[in-house]
Amino acid sequence: MTQQELPRPQGLFYGPGQYRPTPTSKLSALTNYLKVAKHLLPRKESFRASTMWHSDLHTNNIFVDLRKPTEILGVIKWQSVYLSPFVLQARHPALIEFNGPIPEGFGRIELPKDFDDLSVDEQKEAKMLRSAQSLYKLYEVELRQRNEDIFRVLQYREMLAGKISALAGSLFSDGEPIINGLLMAVEKEWPDIVGRGPDGQPSVPCPLIFSAQDNLLQSEHES
Repeated sequence: MTQQELPRPQGLFYGPGQYRPTPTSKLSALTNYLKVAKHLLPRKESFRASTMWHSDLHTNNIFVDLRKPTEILGVIKWQSVYLSPFVLQARHPALIEFNGPIPEGFGRIELPKDFDDLSVDEQKEAKMLRSAQSLYKLYEVELRQRNEDIFRVLQYREMLAGKISALAGSLFSDGEPIINGLLMAVEKEWPDIVGRGPDGQPSVPCPLIFSAQDNLLQSEHES
């Protein structure tokens, strides 16, 4: 592989101080990913099945009955929809996304402890954030009850294995530093990924070995 054979990057690259992809770095990251890919994917076959998913479900694309707002009459903007493995497609609908931290678990979402000391505008923002967070988590509760497969896939996407699977395509641009960093985490968490045998060792030997030099180079790329 030569420099001319590298996939054309998407966006602006090769600026001062920016990471510069090379055939060697791409092949190394891709080879390491392929060594562990089959262990990172969910075992349930339906989670890997080809799936069609509308990824832009916000209020402008959903038509409802004015007299019965819970009844959906139609959904538009299907021109960018494509088939892809279920684990790469499932996501929260855009209409419940918000700017701010996503609470863990399903406990009660409280206002900030210093809420009374905040200004009127800050209190308003805090209440709006809590409302958005509550709607987000209520969606997950409802999803768990109505379609547990989607719920489980969304959980998988937040795990290390899911993050690597979702970002593997970035190797076609300049994603090697991100993928390499995640693969180094895989080496450390390998027993949790594949499970342990009766002797306490990983049920499958880890095929990844990163040296101290690899870790140093990774730190330089991430900076």
